[in-house]
Amino acid sequence: MFSLGILEPATPGPVPGTVNVYQQAQRSAELLETAQHLKRTPDGQKILFPQPTDDPNDPLNWPLWKRDAILGVLCLVAVLSTVASPLLAADSTTLAILFATTFEKAALLTAYHLLGVAVGGAIFVPTARIWGKRHLFLLGALLMIASSAWGGSTHVGHNYTSLLWARIFQGVALAPFEGLINACVGDLYFVHERGPRMAFTNTCLFGGAFLTPVFVGMIASTKSLGWQWTFFFLAIFMGPGFLLLLFFAPETAYRRPQSLDLDLLADDAALTKTEYIDEEARPRADKTVHDMQISESTPPKATLLQTLSPFDGRKTDESFFKLFLRPFPLFFHPAILWACLTQGVIIGWTVMVGVILSLLFLGPPLFFNEEKAGYMYTSAFIGSILGLFLSGLFSEYVTNWCVRKNNGTYEPEFRILLVIPTLVFSCIGLYGFGITAQGVTREKYHWIVPEVFLAFILIAMVMAAVASAQYLLDAHREIAVEGFTNLIIFKNVFSFILAFYAYDWVFRRGISYMFICFGSIQIAICALSVPMYVLGKRNRKFFHDHDILATLKLRSERVHDQHGKDKTAVRGNDSTAPVTVELILMNPRYAVEPGVRTISTVATSTASEESLRIARAWLDECTYNHMKCTANSNMAMDSGLGAEESTWKPTHLLDVSIRGPGGAQGVRLVDSSSLDPQSEYVTLSHVWGRQKGVRLHKGTVAALRHGVAASSLPRTFAEAAMVALTLGFRYLWIDALCIMHDSEQEALREISMMDRIYGGGVLNLAATAAKDDTLGLIAERDVMALQPCVVSVTGLGIEEGLYKCLRSTVWQDLINSSPLVKRAWVLQERALARRTLHFTRNELLWECQQMCSSEVFPKGLPATMKGGVRDKDTFDKRVHHQRHGNWASLVKQYSRGRLSYSSDKLLALGGLARQYMHRNKLSSSDYVCGMWRSMLPQALLWKVDNGVRPKKWRAPSWAWTSIDGEVTLPDVRQPEVGQDVCLQIIQALVTTKADDPFGQVESARLQVRGFMARGLLRRTHDYWGQSRSSGSNVGGIGQLELDAACFDERLPKLTAMASHHGLAEQVEVYLLPVVDSTDRVDGLILCSNLKRGEFRRLGSFQALTKHDPRLVNLDGRFDHAPGVADGSGSGTGSGGERYASDCTYLITLV
Repeated sequence: MFSLGILEPATPGPVPGTVNVYQQAQRSAELLETAQHLKRTPDGQKILFPQPTDDPNDPLNWPLWKRDAILGVLCLVAVLSTVASPLLAADSTTLAILFATTFEKAALLTAYHLLGVAVGGAIFVPTARIWGKRHLFLLGALLMIASSAWGGSTHVGHNYTSLLWARIFQGVALAPFEGLINACVGDLYFVHERGPRMAFTNTCLFGGAFLTPVFVGMIASTKSLGWQWTFFFLAIFMGPGFLLLLFFAPETAYRRPQSLDLDLLADDAALTKTEYIDEEARPRADKTVHDMQISESTPPKATLLQTLSPFDGRKTDESFFKLFLRPFPLFFHPAILWACLTQGVIIGWTVMVGVILSLLFLGPPLFFNEEKAGYMYTSAFIGSILGLFLSGLFSEYVTNWCVRKNNGTYEPEFRILLVIPTLVFSCIGLYGFGITAQGVTREKYHWIVPEVFLAFILIAMVMAAVASAQYLLDAHREIAVEGFTNLIIFKNVFSFILAFYAYDWVFRRGISYMFICFGSIQIAICALSVPMYVLGKRNRKFFHDHDILATLKLRSERVHDQHGKDKTAVRGNDSTAPVTVELILMNPRYAVEPGVRTISTVATSTASEESLRIARAWLDECTYNHMKCTANSNMAMDSGLGAEESTWKPTHLLDVSIRGPGGAQGVRLVDSSSLDPQSEYVTLSHVWGRQKGVRLHKGTVAALRHGVAASSLPRTFAEAAMVALTLGFRYLWIDALCIMHDSEQEALREISMMDRIYGGGVLNLAATAAKDDTLGLIAERDVMALQPCVVSVTGLGIEEGLYKCLRSTVWQDLINSSPLVKRAWVLQERALARRTLHFTRNELLWECQQMCSSEVFPKGLPATMKGGVRDKDTFDKRVHHQRHGNWASLVKQYSRGRLSYSSDKLLALGGLARQYMHRNKLSSSDYVCGMWRSMLPQALLWKVDNGVRPKKWRAPSWAWTSIDGEVTLPDVRQPEVGQDVCLQIIQALVTTKADDPFGQVESARLQVRGFMARGLLRRTHDYWGQSRSSGSNVGGIGQLELDAACFDERLPKLTAMASHHGLAEQVEVYLLPVVDSTDRVDGLILCSNLKRGEFRRLGSFQALTKHDPRLVNLDGRFDHAPGVADGSGSGTGSGGERYASDCTYLITLV
């Protein structure tokens, strides 16, 4: 089907660039009424595109006068820089004579200059994408000053090679201004402000260059100056230009969230502003919401010194290598190739004219001087101005007419119609200039005649440039940056080739023949616009569905299926990680049963239809047949909730069922109080990563409540929303988006309910393989690597036959060694959730109280698997959900995990503590800084390997939560035979934030009564600073042999003198016995605090009673101790330090 001659795509679906103007106007009106949170112009009539952030350093937040001043400075320096290209246009013949070289070599001074522009553009554009533009403008200005001074100085020795290299570096210096000045308009202005400013910058870039030969001719003809002063003047004027850039042109590039670039956002039509509609609410009313990006807390305004810095941080996380390579495969893109030919070729013709113009007017029969030859370029300047005016007039009139004829639908191909007047003007100009310029050399025509035709060529050049640039921007906006880079490279390389052979062609064929050929080529190139116009829409649809850059792995973006709908590009998370493979032999009579499954070869990702169908089957099996995993198992029994509270939900949830016009999935924040009490939700476990990602706070809550595109969220969140909806669940809970992170009170309240949040969710989705939120939930996989291998077994002492060999370490490889499990928060998320669906790098794995399964073992993993869920050193959900639980085992597993914020040590344990409390019928007052009162004082004897105590206090020294490292807590459930305590807990005084006994600790003191000895601990290089030691001596009044000492953290190194000479040093410590066993005493190593009677823990010790009779029967003597001595531990008469007295001490541990 044709629409004004444009062929519609064969497959249905929206096409990027096609916009219904009338619908767009209606949407804009609705948007102004409903999207009150969006920022608008002062009169309130226009929504700002793109949306500015709240950052004062965002250029869009600067006042308009400041932005105009910055653009004025950039355009002024750009005009000075573009002077370099035609700098020798009026002096080519003069230079050929002065340097005693040929006209061809004189032309090469311009040709190689253009090659320098092309090389510089290829390098500087990707550099600007990563580090910004300011440093490149400064570098370009400095390089222009240096190269211009260098070029002028070559007049002394008439060194052609030196001048040639100076021209090349002038081209490199010009590249930042030619390639980036238009991009600065997009950085500084909203869409409705860009039009006249874009025209102004292009006039500065194109029009200013054609005035240069006029001034160059005037300077060169001045006897006191000469041609070299054109270079010197350029260097002189660029000096103040550099200072203007340094002080008045701050960095314009800003790392803006992608979905705030509303002019670049699209539905699947790529240009319409996205609305997200709640499908269930559609019969009542359409609810328009806008695709808003989540912003972060407002940073401080940059200081003057910071604004003067050439760099202010990276603007993208993509690699320079990928950005550098992106433009080159796009030369095979039909639209890019058409734009390069349409714009680049005719620009090449104008360069060709500039090269031979001086030969035409400086030579016979006219013999103009340099000044008159320079005046000949005035018509080119006039032509460029007329071209800008006519192209704008024609383009807007014709486009509006076509839109009306096309029932209000705009197609980017309407911009191609500007090639029609381009064809007319270019043919008149090229044919006319060639014929009349040849006639001028024979005195057949007046010299003014080719000047008129030169103006026609410039009009056509500007029209071609406008047509190609507008079409590229409207039709393929997602690759516009790479496309403009292609234009810079092509036009300068093509112009280099023409300038390289210019004089040779003129002398061989003549001006007339050459320009008639140029005109004929131009007709052929303009004729290519016909198939581009007719097939352009199909081309847009095809390359929207088949992204060249994504196919070549040159960018990570969302791809689209054949119907144009969004789907997540599945890429492996850590797919190159090694997999430990062990083989197990399956008995033939079991190998044919459904317990071992062959994965279909089409299920190439963990989100394939087959994989999610298995996940749904696991969920149904668990929901209806697993008694331990039923609805209230965790909520009622483990969290202390009654059946009447089974409908409890978190404060906020994400509604993942909303849709955009093209079917794109959206996400909306909702309050659970307004939801159906019987509705269900799923949760997400993920690794936050090092980068500060999307968060819910007061600056983003309005946007989230209106709705955001799932694609604007981190990849893990977007894919979790897609999976939740595919599995049949409308609501999703994600900690980053459902907890107010800028309100400490609200955040702590939500964190205190983690046991209820994860226990109440019907399913927990785990991004097990992803190291951060950007890597996603879903992974590609090699299906063949998962298939069982059938082998024939004979002569191995077992029943002969066929066996299936499968990897037996699947749980260890994919779960226990995964990035997610190394995160401390995740232990409670796995423990509290009813059931967890793990998305690993190879397959889906299921975890609930009654079953652990994989896609290969859908009915359950064999119990014989090594390193699996029965590993005593790893979390086992089935063991965890035994009646009472094992707190010591939980502490050991939890202390291995990593925390992004050290202060979360107690918070990330709170849910597990609440669950343990309800199971064992304890109260919150029994919980003390990660331990339980019933476990004291034995629990004080915890040990840590390679411990590190954070600089910022978070817990008392006697609590294991004060230390980072793997902690071993004594298991008081099974005390040793003959073990008794010899330490009495008097009271524990703990103050917590927000009155949450399981939350962060503000202060804690433990008052105890027991025996205590003071002594000097000898330390040598052999054991001091190590985690453990044996054979240590504590000396005081006599000696005490410690058979083992375990320090909580690395102690200070020996002094330089002691370390150098191998001497021993002594430190005053105090020993506090805790447990009296049959043959030994276990206790704490303390040091005195600044306050009298207070002590801090350094570690623990063990001493055998057979080595010292003073340690015998401490428990019996403790029971009969009548008095309490001074808590300082410094009494002399009692001899308490040597355990020889019936006197005990009352001390405080902090």
